[in-house]
Amino acid sequence: MLLYLAVFVICLFIAFIADNSKDYKVYWFLIGILILFLSIIAGFRDFKVGIDTQLYIPNYWAEADTQTFHKFFRVLANTESDKGFLALNKLAHVFGNEIWLSLFFTSLFIYGFAFVAGALLAKEYKFKFTYFVFFYLFIFFNTTMNHMRQHCAVSIMMIAFYMFIEKRYVLSSLFFLLSTTFHSSSIVILGLPVVHYLIYNVKNVLVRNIVVISTLFVIIISVLHYYEIITYLSSNDIIYELYADRYGINSKYEGSSAISIPKIIYLLIPFLFYWNGKRIKSLNQKDYVFFIIIQIIFLITYSLQFISIYLFRLGYYYQFIQFIACSKIVSDKNSEKIWNMTYMGYIVLLWYFDFIYHGYHGTYPYTSKILGL
Repeated sequence: MLLYLAVFVICLFIAFIADNSKDYKVYWFLIGILILFLSIIAGFRDFKVGIDTQLYIPNYWAEADTQTFHKFFRVLANTESDKGFLALNKLAHVFGNEIWLSLFFTSLFIYGFAFVAGALLAKEYKFKFTYFVFFYLFIFFNTTMNHMRQHCAVSIMMIAFYMFIEKRYVLSSLFFLLSTTFHSSSIVILGLPVVHYLIYNVKNVLVRNIVVISTLFVIIISVLHYYEIITYLSSNDIIYELYADRYGINSKYEGSSAISIPKIIYLLIPFLFYWNGKRIKSLNQKDYVFFIIIQIIFLITYSLQFISIYLFRLGYYYQFIQFIACSKIVSDKNSEKIWNMTYMGYIVLLWYFDFIYHGYHGTYPYTSKILGL
């Protein structure tokens, strides 16, 4: 545990220096150092760190091991593997034949997109990048060493979201399409740009509210008809048949029977935190409504674990919005320290019980033969 905490402290220190730098080039240089440092820690880990590391990395690494790029493109055209992740493994092959290169380049890809997006969003939403790093590390970091393909897609979607709010819709769409090549589940993110556009661009409040409520209704109906939808998506080659077999009506993975009380508190407490943000005027009305609606959608997607236990991961695509909202509130000079310390302290405790005490995702203890740890 102390190793993880030491890594987090170093990352937060680098982010803090970046936040306080007045030199634009130094700011981005430090973010690059942060990305590289975290990529070394995650990328040089032993293969027993992270459950999925042992499940599919060897298969992708072997499939990408072609003698020429010409042969690889033929493999890419016919494979049922996620093409983006397979291409990333091929890129890693350019630098050597050691399989740990797959982990390193995957980590570099995830944190590169995520923290560049975080830095850009920090300027857009006017919050301190350090707080974004805090929430990312204590909520996402351990899961990035397990659900790697999905986090590649999530990190790309962070950039896609930034491009969308900047109204660079073509680039946003291209990044969205790229994310689907790493994990086809990223199609669930479609509700995010819809809600954002409605709240920030539709001036008629009645029309906006009707459409937003209708969007939530469609999402709820989609959850209730999950099996029919995943079958349809699979039969029309929108997602791989593998996922329909794994998470469809004949899935061997049973749904969760209950959620622990600490986890319920964690899922609901952002609503209280957002309300306080609005009370102290850290959030304007549109920000407040947007963050509340996205948190509701996050809860809906997270609840899919009652259908199949591993489907909680679909919530990742909306959860990063929570990092933006909380960072914005905590960064505000009017924000009360007791609120901030209570919430952030609870996040740290939950991280400890989830990833250290219970050992979820198989990332503790951390070991690395390459780093001598």
